[in-house]
Amino acid sequence: MSQVISRRPIGRSTSPRSILEFDPDSVEVESGETVTFEVTNEGKNSHEFVLGDDSYQEEHAAEMSGGEEMSGDLNQIEIEPGETKSLTWTFIGDGEVRYGCHEPGHYEGGMVGTIDMRS
Repeated sequence: MSQVISRRPIGRSTSPRSILEFDPDSVEVESGETVTFEVTNEGKNSHEFVLGDDSYQEEHAAEMSGGEEMSGDLNQIEIEPGETKSLTWTFIGDGEVRYGCHEPGHYEGGMVGTIDMRS
């Protein structure tokens, strides 16, 4: 089974300050399911959509904080203001995977969601 999950625009604000969030902030999938995430950035800042378990997210954050270029990583997409991009992933096994943005301050500011994988 395959599905497309569209994300509400990220980086959009209804107040003078920026709101950093993904909506929905959690998703349930079946093991073996292929999901295409379509993500739109209607904000004014660059964002990314990174898929991985907690250790992958920590590793990615450390690389980003060290100034390393992350393009070419199959687990993530970089989304500039006004862009819509997609990332397709097949989920295998049980457990949790996270999606988040590791631009400075974004993940810590709540720009993270959880995917619950079930068999």
